[in-house]
Amino acid sequence: MDTSRKPTVFLTGATGLVGSYFLTLLLQDNHNVFALVRKNPGAEAEERVKAVLDFWDKKTFNAYKRNLAVVTGDITAAGDLGLCARDRKAVRNGTEVVFNCAAITDFNRAADDINRINSDGTRNLFDFALQCPHLKKINHISTLYVCGNYAGRFDEKMLDGGQSFNSAYEKSKFEAEKIAGEYRQKKLWIDIFRPPIILGESTTGKIPTFNRALYQALHLWNREFFTRYPVEKNYKLTTVFVDDFCRSVLIISSKNSVPNKTYHPFAPAAVLPDYIADLTCKRLGKTPPEYVTYEKFIQGNPTPSQLRLLKPNLLFIDRPAVFDSTATLDLLARDGFRFTPLNEGSFNTLLDFCIRKGYLTEV
Repeated sequence: MDTSRKPTVFLTGATGLVGSYFLTLLLQDNHNVFALVRKNPGAEAEERVKAVLDFWDKKTFNAYKRNLAVVTGDITAAGDLGLCARDRKAVRNGTEVVFNCAAITDFNRAADDINRINSDGTRNLFDFALQCPHLKKINHISTLYVCGNYAGRFDEKMLDGGQSFNSAYEKSKFEAEKIAGEYRQKKLWIDIFRPPIILGESTTGKIPTFNRALYQALHLWNREFFTRYPVEKNYKLTTVFVDDFCRSVLIISSKNSVPNKTYHPFAPAAVLPDYIADLTCKRLGKTPPEYVTYEKFIQGNPTPSQLRLLKPNLLFIDRPAVFDSTATLDLLARDGFRFTPLNEGSFNTLLDFCIRKGYLTEV
């Protein structure tokens, strides 16, 4: 363990997939962390944080709890983020680096709810950050799908290409990046990180919840809900394992000295959706569906239920953009970092976890 002085971090979204993994790594790397958690009528905030830390590593909470301050608040609360006076003072005076992981990723939520957290909440956080006298930088977690329906090469320097959007989620994250641009002009150092589809941990397959687009597709293939599945042959699936994503962001955050950059932390080798479907069906002993174009799929008169089940999955598969992560990969290569490839071995690790938890069943 490196016991040298590390910057104190203010982390939002601490109980989510990415936020909880960041929290685990930050504590293990000897950072002091303020973890922002919303009030909940059920379990206390610290209990929920302990639960997510225990999920990733049962030793982390007890070993590093002296470095952790769980503060209750809400990113949607303008001005003070809903923090009590004592916590507000401590966070303002103590924060040196912010990791903004708070976001709604549920596409079925109302657009107003999504915007209130993903875009308006981002503005609230940046306003709060302006009041932190020792703040050095903000790491804002966005999404690769700010690209919307953009057709062509989409690299780290791009944002507004006149694209339209498939969901309120995409548009809200696009707006959040534009807000980041405004606050960069107010002298905040804001680095933006755009993950693609985030998968479970590469070494164990663990993921806290299966309520994510690709995992829902695995369930559809497992249950053989479709004999035909819409897959455009020229579109690919871009993914990153949660541990690789978080570790790469921490490397960049600690090493990069050029402010206000945007990064694409993922490997360039995307895979075809039918490759993932075939691996899943092979492992589970299921019959792979016939892969057809979306137009041909619609001609087969799918039911409203089938269309509703497909919607969150197609949002990430049906992409005309070609994603470029060259600049980010070059930077990470200097530190010897390489992303875990998505292949039969690493994908079976994910499936193993899904099977152990009863989410998927083998024949």
